[in-house]
Amino acid sequence: MRVGIFGVAGFNRGDDAISFSLARWIRDRVPTAELTVAVLRDMEGHLECANKQVVINRRSVGGLIRLARAIRRQDVILLGGGSLIQDKHGGGKVKGPLGYAWFVTFFARMLGRPVMSVALGVDHLGTSQGRAAAKQVLGRLHRISVRDPLSAANVRDLVGPAVAIMETPDPAFSYGKGAIRAQADDYVVLAPAFEGVDEGMIASIFAEIAARILAEHKSFHVKIISMEERAEEDAGKIHRIRDALPAEDRQRVSLVSPTSAIEACNILRGGRGVVAMRLHALILAYGFSPLFCLSRTTKTEALMRGYLIAGREMNDLGDDLPTSVMHALHDSEHHKAQAALRVELDQRMIVAADTLVSTITELATSKG
Repeated sequence: MRVGIFGVAGFNRGDDAISFSLARWIRDRVPTAELTVAVLRDMEGHLECANKQVVINRRSVGGLIRLARAIRRQDVILLGGGSLIQDKHGGGKVKGPLGYAWFVTFFARMLGRPVMSVALGVDHLGTSQGRAAAKQVLGRLHRISVRDPLSAANVRDLVGPAVAIMETPDPAFSYGKGAIRAQADDYVVLAPAFEGVDEGMIASIFAEIAARILAEHKSFHVKIISMEERAEEDAGKIHRIRDALPAEDRQRVSLVSPTSAIEACNILRGGRGVVAMRLHALILAYGFSPLFCLSRTTKTEALMRGYLIAGREMNDLGDDLPTSVMHALHDSEHHKAQAALRVELDQRMIVAADTLVSTITELATSKG
């Protein structure tokens, strides 16, 4: 059985964790499966249990031809997870993650390859072009699986209330089960999301939080993690948080840009807490470290609601934000509740993986 996992691994450690978790789910249940992972850059040596990669380049005719050929070689196409159905930075049939999903599902339908989404993130769409493209993408799927109730509601808004939808927790929840430190080190992780919007405000907010942590815990230090390695996003901008701190605090603040999902996992689980805008910083640390979420998107809002995560909306932070952060990091009862939910979640992930592989086998047999 040949399965293509068409997510957006390559630059974002959370997207890597999704694709590699899906590959692990299949490999554990069908050891002979041939697994191809779509990537945005060459990841040779970092594919974990996948067999091969296909590097995506939609900017050229040759790149689109290679994408179509890679899809033709598969028995089943998996689309996702991640927020592929979104037009936050523009998008329709060509641009952005939505354009990528449009091309993958177009080629799959044209070539007669069954395609299903897996824990897909579906945001509210603000443009008519985005809504039209999303309807086409969703209409080409043989099975629809989303990762949260808000995504399910957005799907029904797009294609109607009668559509069959499965809800599956984000596969990254099951990533790196062995990457757990026995004793937490004296640091707190900050995981901002620099995406070209309100970046000065974001740097200021995280600097204020870092200053409060360092003031209350003289033995602690702060690690500012780049979950997205491109310079135009987190990797090139996290220094702005440290730069906003007084000189005496900066020596207790480090900038970390993990080169793999497993390295990010170890960092996020190894400290005294995580304060994050990035969804997968929260997911990878969930149940292992105290959490506080700064939410600006559907996906983080849904995570906060469904998994007992303390936090604030970015448009309603309030004057007592640093105090709220410190309370969440010190709230042992809340952390215990998350750890208990994590045990239940681990069982749900096993069921989700079993169901996925059963569905893949069914689709591979029918071949569209």
